[in-house]
Amino acid sequence: MTEAEKVDEIELSDDSSEIHPNIDEKSYKKWRRQIREEEKSRNRARLKELKEKTDISQEESDEIQKLEKALKPHFISKSDGGFRISSGCENESEDIDYSEELLSLVKDSSLTNFIDIISYSRLDLDKFEDFVLFNLSENIKEGNDDVGLILSKVSLYLGYVKNSGRLFVNRLCDELQIPDKKVLFEEDVKKYYCESKDAILALQKN
Repeated sequence: MTEAEKVDEIELSDDSSEIHPNIDEKSYKKWRRQIREEEKSRNRARLKELKEKTDISQEESDEIQKLEKALKPHFISKSDGGFRISSGCENESEDIDYSEELLSLVKDSSLTNFIDIISYSRLDLDKFEDFVLFNLSENIKEGNDDVGLILSKVSLYLGYVKNSGRLFVNRLCDELQIPDKKVLFEEDVKKYYCESKDAILALQKN
């Protein structure tokens, strides 16, 4: 089992209570990310080496397929009442893996959790937005409307913080405690998702 596979098994539990009490959670997550990136770097180097060969054996051909699958990005989808991290789709941003952060937001899509994540994680907001939109597209194609609605909410959060700044998002967090404001926001989320769904499915037909 590779280090990346070991990390994937840890990630699927996503339970911070499993962390040893003497280990800082932020350091632990940083270590997990570092292992993933090192494994990807080795896989990319090995894939390049194999593809540059002129005479490839069947065993090497099988290895190329496994490496290509391992290097494809992860996305969040729903499975048996829970959420799983899947792989196997093409994405321009495959060097960036924000699965851990996105899984946290899928499980808790509150604006408070979003603010915590962008405050304490070193996210490239543009690349994270690409990753969220990629996930939104994939879940629309899979027919996962419930996950799609959550991802639409996250996408709106990102739009707010990029266009209006973090102070605006902090104020919005307070406003969403007001029932009427929360209802209006949820309506905006549904509208955004329906528009995204229509656009994605229309592209899929062409």
